Amino acid sequence: MIVQRFLHWLDTAPKSSRADAAAALARARLSSEMSAEEIDAADAALTLLLDDQSAKVRYAMADVLASNASAPRHLIMALARDQSDIAMLVLCRSPLFLDSELIEIIAANDAVSLLAIACRQPLSNRVASVLIAAKNYDTCLALLQNSQINLSTENLRAIAENFGKHAEIREALLAGNNLPADIRQALISQMATALEKLVVEKSWLSEKRAKRMVCEARDRSSLQMAFHVPSNEIAPLVEQLRKSEQLTAAFLVRSVCIGNISLFTAAIANLSSIPENRILAVLQQGRTAAFRAIYDRSGLPKAAIPAITAAVDIWRDEAELNDTDDDIQVQKHVMDRIIDQYISATPDPNQSLLALLRRISSEITREAALMRVREISSAA
Repeated sequence: MIVQRFLHWLDTAPKSSRADAAAALARARLSSEMSAEEIDAADAALTLLLDDQSAKVRYAMADVLASNASAPRHLIMALARDQSDIAMLVLCRSPLFLDSELIEIIAANDAVSLLAIACRQPLSNRVASVLIAAKNYDTCLALLQNSQINLSTENLRAIAENFGKHAEIREALLAGNNLPADIRQALISQMATALEKLVVEKSWLSEKRAKRMVCEARDRSSLQMAFHVPSNEIAPLVEQLRKSEQLTAAFLVRSVCIGNISLFTAAIANLSSIPENRILAVLQQGRTAAFRAIYDRSGLPKAAIPAITAAVDIWRDEAELNDTDDDIQVQKHVMDRIIDQYISATPDPNQSLLALLRRISSEITREAALMRVREISSAA
């Protein structure tokens, strides 16, 4: 019998030859040509090889058996407890593991095993959540790079909370199409903080100026993202904005000036604890006094009210307070009207607020010009 000759030869064979023979025997074991008696003998011989002193022999056996669903289960389980390079083969590739078995392995908190399991394709969200709880950076990055797992919102949020401050993790999260808006916003906020710190450390700008510029860039990014957020994600996004202290009067002025009424009303509802549909009804009916009372409950500075009410009035005339489709030309036209109405209706305009309105107008005008250039270039 082949297995008998193999066992006899094994005692005196050199390491390299034993590795080749182990691989050959493993391949034969997986073939459908062996009889039941031969399979039993091959399993016994392969089991003996688990104790071979040479890691090359065990590695060769693992490499053949790892991906095959017909591999002897006891061999796979034993190889999973072998040295790192061997264990990685089976933990990453073998389809024989139950989720509960993988979770038991994760509990040992061996970094190599965690990484190998994170690379499994496919991988359940149940196992992924246990991996994420281990708070290992490389493991979480591997999960994000695993194209065969659709991480749940809860798992994405946990990774963002643990490692969102790290650029590579942040970029991997933001590259995903299924990232909820509130998590995306949290990452944008963390990116803005990192950028502000860098600008100040490099002495490119003063701390005050860097903070203002980065905050305004963050607000613009958040608002543009919000135009494309599904309605069911608006409230979680607003709550994240509140937690990150981004629901300022300046942010709300920007929001209503560019016509993002859904975000604006959701923000006021969050801050005032008044139902969003009631706020929208007040705005649609042009009940300025009622809106002022609602705004007062938000705790925001009253100085912004004239600009906000001017913007609401003009958007009501333009689009009946429906969200715009992010049309930059419409925004430019409306922004000009908002500034004119604010100045004419306010005897002593707040200089800081007027400066903000003009910055918003300049940003919109610049974007409109760039868009026009792109249109001309594409038509050429």
